[in-house]
Amino acid sequence: MVRRILGISACVTAGLMAFLALPGIGYAQTADPAEVAKYIEQLEDPDKDMRKAAAWALGELGDAKALKRLVKAYKAADKFWDVREAAVEAMGKLEEPKAIKHIVKALKKDDSWDVRKGAAKALGILAHPKAVKPLIAALKDAHETVRKTAAESLGLIGDPKAIKPLIEVLSDEQSAVQKKAAESLKAITAQDFGADYDAWLKWWKERD
Repeated sequence: MVRRILGISACVTAGLMAFLALPGIGYAQTADPAEVAKYIEQLEDPDKDMRKAAAWALGELGDAKALKRLVKAYKAADKFWDVREAAVEAMGKLEEPKAIKHIVKALKKDDSWDVRKGAAKALGILAHPKAVKPLIAALKDAHETVRKTAAESLGLIGDPKAIKPLIEVLSDEQSAVQKKAAESLKAITAQDFGADYDAWLKWWKERD
């Protein structure tokens, strides 16, 4: 059950399993200050899996007061991409606009595509207008999964400024990226030309 909720592998350490068994994980409906404080403290645990789980928990609790410590945890985890990914995704769940600049920095500069993917996902969850420009830039990321996630997040945000860049993505060398761009174009425009670049471009020019 824990693995299904967290989406983590079966090789989770015994310490992490014990941590996840604590009351509140996966079931918290409100941000109990005591729970928030506990998981904030856990962000400094020597076990990196414990830090990862704490970041996840703080994202689920959604208390914006955790942002500063999540940023600190991200910066401190230079050797562990999975901790950085958990921290940056948690930032996106806080519904705190101040998190955007930190998430964008991870999207632009982190050397792990997993973390950049997590940042693109987090910006889609935040769905703030300031996320549109960096997500458009991420459509040209070197890794296909980041490009695909950026395209998906732009569809979630629904800003018309993303239409032309998403049309261009229909010529991406990876079909999975093309498919996600087409889905987002449909979500934004209520039009459906599949992944047909020429059809979308024709519609775009006629629209202008």
